[in-house]
Amino acid sequence: MKIFVDAYLLNNEYQGTRTYIVEIYKEIVRLDKENNYEITFGIDFLTQEIVNEFINFPRINFYEYKNKNKWLRRFTELPILSKEYDFMHFQYLIPFRKLNKKCKYITTIHDVLFIDYPKEFPLVYRLSRKVLFKWSAKKADVLLTVSNYSKEKISEHFRISPKNIFITPNGVSELFFEDYDKKLVQEIIKQKYKISDYMLYISRIEPRKNQYQLLKLFAENKEINTKYQLVFVGKKSLQTTKFDLYYESLSEDLKNKIVYIEQVPNQELVNFYRAASFFVYPTLFEGFGIPILEAAACKIPSLCNDKTAMQDFDFLSPYLVNFEDQNINQIFNDFVLKNQSNLVEIKKKVQNEYTWTISAINYINIINSTKI
Repeated sequence: MKIFVDAYLLNNEYQGTRTYIVEIYKEIVRLDKENNYEITFGIDFLTQEIVNEFINFPRINFYEYKNKNKWLRRFTELPILSKEYDFMHFQYLIPFRKLNKKCKYITTIHDVLFIDYPKEFPLVYRLSRKVLFKWSAKKADVLLTVSNYSKEKISEHFRISPKNIFITPNGVSELFFEDYDKKLVQEIIKQKYKISDYMLYISRIEPRKNQYQLLKLFAENKEINTKYQLVFVGKKSLQTTKFDLYYESLSEDLKNKIVYIEQVPNQELVNFYRAASFFVYPTLFEGFGIPILEAAACKIPSLCNDKTAMQDFDFLSPYLVNFEDQNINQIFNDFVLKNQSNLVEIKKKVQNEYTWTISAINYINIINSTKI
């Protein structure tokens, strides 16, 4: 079975949608002992970083797009490529036409948050995506999403029966579940990045990710900010005026306790989790929320907002909380000073429910049930 994956995200910054396509297909290759699946990733250009990332996956091939404009190639290049494949997999938006009726288009719509939280997204973005994503969801041969929350919202907003929407959840890579020497990893991070005893948040920097509230909670709790540093890892993708102004108002001593790292090499990311004292995930809304599960898999005490898709992570209780709670300062204080005692049980829960093996098996079963 020949599967083409629109993987232009490999040339972009690290984010959940990129992780999703990379990890699902790596796991499919691992599971495919009889070589039933031939996978080709469509990318803008092949870099040494991509070569290194897939060096142990020689059965994943690469096709470099001739048309570098992702909108134009939906009209021409991708439909022409459909003649060569049994399935073509896209994120959010399928090509605008198909030249091979036997080829089935798959789309994964990770979320439709722009509909539920319109104030957080530009008007043109909202209007265009609502039309295009709805069209794509209805026209796709296979419609996937990553969480119960997103499935419910896609069904509600696009008037699609839930039975026609399949869940292939995000997962946590096996590396995050491996045992490790905490002190050794902390020393590695300390030597390279000059940080220690830190609270961590990994995510793109933008208003809905709510870095501002975490910064404020940290800055206003002297008992915590005298003992720990606060580390943000992630590229700034949208303007964060509120965050920036608050940060500038802080004393130099406090600023020295706050570290911003735009991007960490993928192979080092797991060590950033492992070396952390705490992980805090105050994001206001998500279609899934991979980082909190990666932290939990590393047995890092984790505090998570209970909104949208994160409401499924009830195993984080009592630290799955409402960040709009009027007692959030006390909750934050108790979390840091009391920690979690059930870290092993939380890790097991993640391992039993959120791995890429589970997601890949779901995916294989779905496409096998829709084969020509």
